[in-house]
Amino acid sequence: MRFHFIALLLQILAAFAAVPNAHAQTAWPNKPVRLILQSPPGGSSDLIARVLQGHLQEAFGQPWIIESRPGSFGIPAGMVVVKSGSDGYTFGLFGSSVSANVVTQKNMPYDALRDFTPVALVLKTPNIIVVSSASPYNSIQDLVAAAKAKPGSLSFGTPGPGLTQHFTGEWLKHRAGIDMLHVPYKGAGPAMVAVMGGEIPIAVTVAGSATQLVQSGRLRALAVSGSERLPLLPNVPTVAEQGYPDFSITEWFGLVGAAGIPAEVTRRLNAEINRALKTPAIAERFRNLGYQPGSQSPEEFRAFIESEVTTIRTIVREAKIHTD
Repeated sequence: MRFHFIALLLQILAAFAAVPNAHAQTAWPNKPVRLILQSPPGGSSDLIARVLQGHLQEAFGQPWIIESRPGSFGIPAGMVVVKSGSDGYTFGLFGSSVSANVVTQKNMPYDALRDFTPVALVLKTPNIIVVSSASPYNSIQDLVAAAKAKPGSLSFGTPGPGLTQHFTGEWLKHRAGIDMLHVPYKGAGPAMVAVMGGEIPIAVTVAGSATQLVQSGRLRALAVSGSERLPLLPNVPTVAEQGYPDFSITEWFGLVGAAGIPAEVTRRLNAEINRALKTPAIAERFRNLGYQPGSQSPEEFRAFIESEVTTIRTIVREAKIHTD
């Protein structure tokens, strides 16, 4: 009799002990959530984060605090997320450098494929190859012809080494069999100023940084790097359309957390981000900046990152790209 009483008492205690754990899981988030960025305020990820911030705060009833940790290929920002633990209160809104660093950085302090929990692919956008409005080049064919006529005479600017813009220029060089000098700048803004001012003849930048300049006539777009034309610039062909089949390089932004974040948290956050991207006001704002919504599950986002790593590894190897 005493044995049965003790067993029953233990069962009751175990049931009560389980209640707080279940409540803790369903109550997420019950305090502010940090959103870590790789770029300084005013950049693309900052703009994206601030558009999403209001929706996430309203959906989850907690503040989402944006923190910028720029520098060194986004590695410091990544370290903040990796070291934050798996409680689901720190996430990173990171760009394509997540997959690029796996290939290009020799001494990474973390493994992006192992130490991150992919949550949601937020946005994708192609890069744009641009020249000044006074340039003699009107197409990729014009650019390639000029480069072949005077090898080594052309240069292309980008927001920095080891980015998809850098890979776009180097992959074009490799596919077209031409020689151009890469000139890295500290951000898209300085690269755009340089090409408009005639400091460099060509620049490669993310679509959002150049679309308005192209539409206003201050820059001329020769091509977009993605597999499809950009809706905002429907008359600008892809690189693939201009003689280089399967040429496709995309810039992207996605949300990641530290390894081990509970699946329930990951799925709730993924669903809310995808819902935000379908909200007419948010969707239109991103569309007007040249972005396309990601709308993937966490599993699909992980597979996407892995495929991006494979693509970049091929480009870096075949084009013999050096980022140091």
